[in-house]
Amino acid sequence: MMVEMGTDRIHHGFWQFMDPKHVLYAGEGNSFQNSIHEYYKYVDSLVGELLEFADANTRVLIVSDHGAKRMDGAIALNEWLIQNGYLTLKNILTTPTRFDELEVDWPRTQAWGEGGYYGRICLNIEGREPQGSVRKDDYDSLRRKLKEQLEALGDENGMFDRHAGSFVRRSIQRNPQHRARSQRFFR
Repeated sequence: MMVEMGTDRIHHGFWQFMDPKHVLYAGEGNSFQNSIHEYYKYVDSLVGELLEFADANTRVLIVSDHGAKRMDGAIALNEWLIQNGYLTLKNILTTPTRFDELEVDWPRTQAWGEGGYYGRICLNIEGREPQGSVRKDDYDSLRRKLKEQLEALGDENGMFDRHAGSFVRRSIQRNPQHRARSQRFFR
């Protein structure tokens, strides 16, 4: 088994060069316009080289853990959580700061975000987290409140895609398999 991460990474780095609908599209004829297509051709040639070592009894599966598409709009979850009183810091920030460098006031924090571009929100549950502040009985109501507030975001919160002329679609889902990582990972 092997994993080829380049096909994932090239989408993140080069989508804007190939997609005319991307908000940062570099324009027709830019020098990276065919980068994704060319990379796939290169990976295909490498797969071909590997198959030369396979005999007739070898089964080959090529799978992906997800697809790729243009991403319109974004929200800085932790900034939103701070502004709405869910995430409390011990000091005021003056510059963008990585989460693991923040001084979080955990006993006064209900939620924090992690997860890069897919925006996972973790709840600071009493008895589960070292300094949990949310009672287990309040878990569902807090989760529901966060979901409603995030789904209600509009243009004044930067959720309007001016190029597409529409609000960015939001789908707030509960992941029943996810268990929030303990705060000890963020210190």
